[in-house]
Amino acid sequence: MVYHNSDEMAIIEPTTTRGPGRPRSEDADRKIIEATLRLLSTEGYDRTSIEAVAAEAHVTRATVYRRYPTKADMVTAAVCTMAGPDEPCDCPDIRATLVDLLRGFHAAVGPSDGVSIAASLYLQRHDHPELLDSFRETVTKPCRLKMAAVVQLARDKGEVHPDTDPESVVEMLIGSYLYRTFAGVAIPDNWPELAVAAVWRGMAP
Repeated sequence: MVYHNSDEMAIIEPTTTRGPGRPRSEDADRKIIEATLRLLSTEGYDRTSIEAVAAEAHVTRATVYRRYPTKADMVTAAVCTMAGPDEPCDCPDIRATLVDLLRGFHAAVGPSDGVSIAASLYLQRHDHPELLDSFRETVTKPCRLKMAAVVQLARDKGEVHPDTDPESVVEMLIGSYLYRTFAGVAIPDNWPELAVAAVWRGMAP
């Protein structure tokens, strides 16, 4: 078995390490992703090496390399798991749907400290722009588009003022989360309800 020193290079392994058709361990997959997210949020991108992730996840380096030949592959896969909730099937209660989407956003970025991860990827934007792009495409953009679509629906149905700008509403909702995070203010369990109630009053027709 031959290892390369750089995280950005692939590992060469004998083909006998994994038999034909042998299923990959889902437990190892989960541990690697969780370890990557933890290290990204606490150590930053530079120190989130494949070796560090293997140690944090209590797996071998070969186990990580079999899944992710480079650190960039590993980080991208971890970031993609932070994507927001699925598209709601319908919106019988538009306000409640907006609350659910905001709760899904909190559930996606909160436990893994998504703000710290985003900051770490932002610092690496010149050397590894694809990582920040991946975070934006898989986490930020889907959440933003879904929320904006729900606000647009509320506007079309006359539930909010016709001049309401969906993008501005989303910015205020997500902005309240960022403010609390940067200010060190606790985010209560009912934060989604509180945030939506605050902006909903301002959108009254």
